[in-house]
Amino acid sequence: MHIFSIAIPLLTFPYLVKTLGQETYGLVIFAQAVVGYLAVFTGFGFGLSATKLVSINRHDTNKLSEIFSSVTTIKIFLLSVSIIILYVITHFLPQAKGYEDLFYLSLWFCFYDIIFPGWYFQGIENMKWITYISLIMRIIFLILIFLFIKNESDYLLVPIFNGIGALISGVFALFIIRKDKIKFIFQPMKVLRFYFFDAITIFYSELLKNIYKSSNKIIIGVFFSMSYVALFDIGEKIVNLLKLPQVILNQVVFPKANMQNDSKFVKKIFLTSFVVNMLFLIILCLSAHTILPFFIESEIENGVLGIILLSLTIPIVASSDILGLLVLIPNGHNKVFTSNIFIAVLFYFFMVFQLWYFLDLTYLNIIIITVLTELFLFIYNYIKCKKLNLW
Repeated sequence: MHIFSIAIPLLTFPYLVKTLGQETYGLVIFAQAVVGYLAVFTGFGFGLSATKLVSINRHDTNKLSEIFSSVTTIKIFLLSVSIIILYVITHFLPQAKGYEDLFYLSLWFCFYDIIFPGWYFQGIENMKWITYISLIMRIIFLILIFLFIKNESDYLLVPIFNGIGALISGVFALFIIRKDKIKFIFQPMKVLRFYFFDAITIFYSELLKNIYKSSNKIIIGVFFSMSYVALFDIGEKIVNLLKLPQVILNQVVFPKANMQNDSKFVKKIFLTSFVVNMLFLIILCLSAHTILPFFIESEIENGVLGIILLSLTIPIVASSDILGLLVLIPNGHNKVFTSNIFIAVLFYFFMVFQLWYFLDLTYLNIIIITVLTELFLFIYNYIKCKKLNLW
């Protein structure tokens, strides 16, 4: 499912850049980056907290119904708030003027997060049908893109087709949940409050992490051009494709890590993933000059350097995520996990300010700051794990 979520955008990237133009496509990505903040808000950390609870209570249908109902109710409320926030943003963000419809249609991602509860299927460790559904919908999206997007004025069809796929996928996912005898039942405020505060520390960490990741595209769009946003987006997509094995591994192991606290098992994963991700880094550095011209025609040199720099984050992020997701959280140190990310985000913005105010804020400098921030977070996670005798 993860592979196709990145591979299909990579397949459509050259066509969309050529058809819409690099500037317009960059605007589409810019809108997605803005809505990305709201998607973290509606997600509210349930991707980890709810997965953990589902994993622990997977054999209790009544408890699963309570978890599903509570999380869905909270997410619907947060989506309502997100719509109001986006209304305010589109009135004050200069880049949104005249493109308000694009930003509102990009909210499909927040809606998808509500009706497609991947956290439930991950918690019960049964992703088969969800993967099939997701794959079919993404292939339909791929076909619609090539059939109907013919010129620059069709840019709104990108979020529309994504939204259609999200709606159909969500309906099928809810149907499967219903077959599992999981019911939506209105929960009392006391229960909703419990699930809200159970997720809040993880939400802070997800929000903080997304702030500096999405901020790259926002800063590039504000200080440079939408063309550079498109350039950064393709570099990030290529690098993220090689990060996928680690993402999948973390998600597969996360329920086990919460049920069986086995430090030796986690250390084996850490060492193996570091070696594999170092190989990915080397492969990407050697092939960047060959890969990028397939996707984009301008700023090739900056694009290649950007990919090489971003590739350094492959082993760094993999190691850092293992320490956070498979060591700190399963051991109940959610607040430590969140505070580490908060300090890393402060480091990121401090570095950005230093460059902007004292030196020179360039496209490549922003990427260098991203790499340094990920390295800083890894070192900080490692120090905390050692201090807590978890490593």
